[in-house]
Amino acid sequence: MKKIIAGVMSLIMLMSLAVLPGCNLARAKPISLASCETVVLGKYHDIDLEWIVLRTNEQGEKLLLSKYVIDARLYNDLEPGDPGRDNQSWDTSTLRGWLNTDFIENSFDEFEKKGIIQSYEANGNNKKYHTKGGDNTYDNVFILSIDEAKAYFASDEDRKAKPLEDPASYDELWVDEDGYCSWWLRSPGCEAGYGANVRSNGFVYLRGDDRNIFRLGVRPAMWVSFGRIDSAIINESLHAKYEKERSESIAAERTVEVDLSLIRFVNGQTAYFGNYGGEKLVWKILDKQDDKVLLVTSGIVFSTAYDFTEKDTTWEKCSLRNWLNNSFLNDAFSQEERKMILMTEITNSGNKDKKVSGGNNTEDKVFLLSLDEAETYFHGDSSRQTAAYSYAKKGNVLYVDENGYSLWWLRTPGATGSAACYVDHLGRIQTGGMMNRFDYIGVRPAIWVALKANN
Repeated sequence: MKKIIAGVMSLIMLMSLAVLPGCNLARAKPISLASCETVVLGKYHDIDLEWIVLRTNEQGEKLLLSKYVIDARLYNDLEPGDPGRDNQSWDTSTLRGWLNTDFIENSFDEFEKKGIIQSYEANGNNKKYHTKGGDNTYDNVFILSIDEAKAYFASDEDRKAKPLEDPASYDELWVDEDGYCSWWLRSPGCEAGYGANVRSNGFVYLRGDDRNIFRLGVRPAMWVSFGRIDSAIINESLHAKYEKERSESIAAERTVEVDLSLIRFVNGQTAYFGNYGGEKLVWKILDKQDDKVLLVTSGIVFSTAYDFTEKDTTWEKCSLRNWLNNSFLNDAFSQEERKMILMTEITNSGNKDKKVSGGNNTEDKVFLLSLDEAETYFHGDSSRQTAAYSYAKKGNVLYVDENGYSLWWLRTPGATGSAACYVDHLGRIQTGGMMNRFDYIGVRPAIWVALKANN
């Protein structure tokens, strides 16, 4: 039975190249405004945007909905007589276009944009009026559907929303005597030209209003990974510092200071060196050459994306390389320990099976093993199976199977430049790779450590 389960999990992980977050309403837990989690992200008209957290998935990604109505807009800006008015849906609406272009471009800085995740949105029919919802879509920003508006709120009262700014500043936005207004849903109303919406009293109005006449409120929704945002900020701020210090380190290491009391070896196979997340780092000895040893952590220390963009990249340019040689290096080792870690020339061979380039060679203190090194230094799949340190499991982002094993990145590219090779939970090397942006894959840093002073 365990072999069957492991086989199914492997298939799932391979298929996840195409997996995007979306709304699985079976897992929806209705929220109450009195006790829900809120976050601040971005600005609209120079006003901070406050968001309600509707759901957090297993990867730690959050589904956010604007707490306030940010604007009043037509669902579709089509002139009378336009043939498109008889066949309107979310996938072709001008509101969808605005949210995914002007709104996202003007409301978020470059770091915040990296945390917004494209999601798969199911555009179901209006079940009462049997109106078609149109094609399903992939969106960075969207508005809720009828089913979502019902599933994610505990009551009509919790669905009520006020405008972000003075109502008088909006074009034709109607508000009730208590200051609440109606807001669009992406689902159709009683016919194609009508859109369902939430009324000012929080009632889900299935019949809807004319999409081309009424300017109702807009409450954007989106999936966000705050881990991506944090890492992007860290990587950007430390990148210049890293490049400057890298050249200085190469010159300084002509004289390596070694204090062997800082590292402890056990049975010639294991070393204790450094601390991370409050735990002593345990290393597996992979190789010894002259007066230096190659070490890789015996467990996974962290889970993060290989790179936080959707674009093709290489080890030289990826965000994980910057994190390892900045945050991890400084957090895990004392100043004296860092002196023992050698700046090493890293050969970045491509993926021979997939014919993808590995990019330029690099000089790093901390790195990931390559596909070839993972094959050479380990004897069989079982020797590559890896569990995680307790710190790496915090936040429930890291994938962990029923036996406690996780996936871990290699630095070699996968089937494309937007994917990287990895070792799966069964210890098998996956040359096709995973999408670089997936942050539930573990990290096993590798280092070369000097054992003798070099003068």
